[in-house]
Amino acid sequence: MMQYAGRVILQIGILFIIYQAAVWLVQLTALPVPANVAGMVILMFLLFSGILPEAFVQVGAAAILRYLGLLFVPFCVAALLGPAADGLVSVEQLLILTVTTIAAIAAGGLIFQYLERRWQQ
Repeated sequence: MMQYAGRVILQIGILFIIYQAAVWLVQLTALPVPANVAGMVILMFLLFSGILPEAFVQVGAAAILRYLGLLFVPFCVAALLGPAADGLVSVEQLLILTVTTIAAIAAGGLIFQYLERRWQQ
């Protein structure tokens, strides 16, 4: 168990270093791109080029992804309660959040399935 926890911490640390490099790069070059997007591009480049083997971040990334849904709960609650002065959620708000969430999940899934198929060829 301790060995697994150590691997998770180390691999999340590698991902954090990549993110911090992206923050630095965006600040240095004034790119009109958020640092998290730049970090994902850097990570994708490192993985596709083979500079960073997938095994070096696989366990840490899986641990983060396992709890990713928890990060969206506060955002959704804020989105639902923010615009409404009385705290009630309108049907339009629920519909917009439902449709955009489903669209984002579907688009992300399709993109990553496509990339996975291309990567395995």
